Amino acid sequence: MHRDIVVQRVRSSFGLKRAGKNVEAAVEAGVEAAIRAGKVKRTGVFLWPPSPPKVLVRRRGDEVQPAIEYICDEEIAAAAVLVLRTQFATDRDELAAQALRVLGFGRAKSETKNRVLGVIDGLVDRGVAVQQIDGLIDLDESARSAGGNGRVPSVDSEGQATLHLPPPLNFTIPFATIRVTACQ
Repeated sequence: MHRDIVVQRVRSSFGLKRAGKNVEAAVEAGVEAAIRAGKVKRTGVFLWPPSPPKVLVRRRGDEVQPAIEYICDEEIAAAAVLVLRTQFATDRDELAAQALRVLGFGRAKSETKNRVLGVIDGLVDRGVAVQQIDGLIDLDESARSAGGNGRVPSVDSEGQATLHLPPPLNFTIPFATIRVTACQ
């Protein structure tokens, strides 16, 4: 979960219209305390459960336009892999567009698409996906056969993906105990 989302949820749970310096400082202190207590790990601006989570693709609610900066690369990669598991070899730009649709985006700005293309390139660089001679991107055979083991999202026999929420993060902020869920 992006740190700014934690700040937004703390702000809204206390009925605050904005998060000033005191709220920001309290959230940061709570995050640091949770990290020291081993309840949360930080990777850049994202907070994770202490044990390596199974990265699952979430579709944001229709009432809220998703923001790509609040979605970690791991979830974007899982969305791209999910598309490849259901569509097989796909044009790179079309793969980015389909991954964005899975994540709840309609039309996307070029910066958003470029972020997803960078993640797709990372999948190719790590050998999870391969770029074929015709330019299409497909899963590496070992990734395709991995099924739903956490590296690749699982898809049921009808080609439908079950979207899950990761476990909630729990930590204490100096003025309250907050249970932060991944999305609503």
